[in-house]
Amino acid sequence: MPQIAFTKAVALGNDFLILDARKTALLLTADQIHTLADRRQGVGCDQVIFLLPPTDSSADVRLKFYNADGSEADACGNGTRCVARLLMEEGGKDELCLETAGTLCRASWTGRQKEREASISVTLGIPRFDWDHIPLAHPEALRDVSYNTIASFCVNVGNPHAVFFVGDVDSVPLASIGPQIENHSAFPERVNVGFAEIVNKGTVRLRVWERGAGYTMACGTGACAAAVAAIHQKLVDSAEQAPLRVIQEGGEILVDWREGHPITMTGPARICFQGEIEV
Repeated sequence: MPQIAFTKAVALGNDFLILDARKTALLLTADQIHTLADRRQGVGCDQVIFLLPPTDSSADVRLKFYNADGSEADACGNGTRCVARLLMEEGGKDELCLETAGTLCRASWTGRQKEREASISVTLGIPRFDWDHIPLAHPEALRDVSYNTIASFCVNVGNPHAVFFVGDVDSVPLASIGPQIENHSAFPERVNVGFAEIVNKGTVRLRVWERGAGYTMACGTGACAAAVAAIHQKLVDSAEQAPLRVIQEGGEILVDWREGHPITMTGPARICFQGEIEV
C-alpha cells in the first residue's frame, strides 16, 4: 500500500491534513480523502489541503481544498493560514503569495514566529453578492430560505455562505437546521451556514455548519462572511475604525473589510505533527 506523508495543523480547533504534491503527482479519490479525514479510520480532520505547483508566476504555491466528505472546496481561511505558517517556517520567509481557486492570497506574520499559535494575517478576495456569483439557483431563490422567519444574507468570500443574525447563537439547533440549509435547493453547489449574534458594535459571536464538513469549532471564511454581512448591513461599526472581532467556539478571528476591497483576516495557526499513513 502506498504511504502518504502529511502535516497535521490546527487553527482555532479547525484541523487540517496538508499533503505536499509540489514535486510528486498525488492523485487521491474522494473515497480516499474521506478515509484520511475520518477520525476513526484515518488521521481525522475537517479539511484536506493539497500543495501544488502554482499556475500564476507570482504565487509561491497553489492550494486545493477538500472537505471531510471528499468533496472539493474553493476556499478555506483557517487552512490557508495553517499552510502559510508551515511554508513560511520551512522557507524562512516573512510573507507568501498563495494561489487558490481564482484568488491570490497574501499571507504574513503578525505575531512572534516562535509562539505555539503564532498570529498570521491573510488577505482574501473581494466578496461577491450577486446571485449568480454566490451561486443561487435563480435570482429569487432566497425567498424560500429562512430560519424562524429570519432571512439569510448570502455572500461568496471564496466559497458560498448564508448568514443568519439571531439574538442568541447558542439557542440555534445547528445539528438539525445546518444540513437542511446546506442542501437547500436554492443553493446548487450547497452552502456554508452561519448563525451570528451581534455582541456589540465591534464584536460578533458565530457558529457555523460547514458545507461538506458539518459543525466545526471555527470557520475562517465563515468569520469573514459574518463580518462582511454585519458591516454591509451596518449592524456593527465600519472596519475603518478597527477590525471586527468574530468569536467562535475555537477562539477569535479579526476581520478587516471595507466596501469594494479585499478581506483581511488575522488569527492563530499551529503545526501539530507530521507523519505517514497508508491509503
